[in-house]
Amino acid sequence: MTDANDRQPAARQRSRERGRRRDNQVLVKLNDDEYLKIKARAAAAGLTSASYLAVVGTQDVPEAAEGAKLTDVQLRALVAELYAIKRILRGMATNLNQMAAVANATGEIDPSALYNAAKAINTLPRLDAFLDELKNKVHL
Repeated sequence: MTDANDRQPAARQRSRERGRRRDNQVLVKLNDDEYLKIKARAAAAGLTSASYLAVVGTQDVPEAAEGAKLTDVQLRALVAELYAIKRILRGMATNLNQMAAVANATGEIDPSALYNAAKAINTLPRLDAFLDELKNKVHL
């Protein structure tokens, strides 16, 4: 009789012996261009698309040298951080709106409300423009 592992392709059997079996799944949504690039690069490397993504995704992100351009991964992280800041600014705007409601009800304006309103009004358009420019450079 033959064991189930004896019938496995050699690469799969070696993978199981080394304890590298992949039991976890990740759903990745790609546009057509991304899909074709990954498929082509995986084929060129002699890998499946899933194996290629696993290999590339587990590599360390190189640090940019001083004066060097940021990598796409670093730029994407920067964009994510900027969006977090944008959410904070929106929270500030909500707080200001609540202060305005109090001012309308009581007839008194908290001086800090005016300061925060000016900061939010001046910051959001600049942040939006910067994010749009950064998104275009990174092709998000």
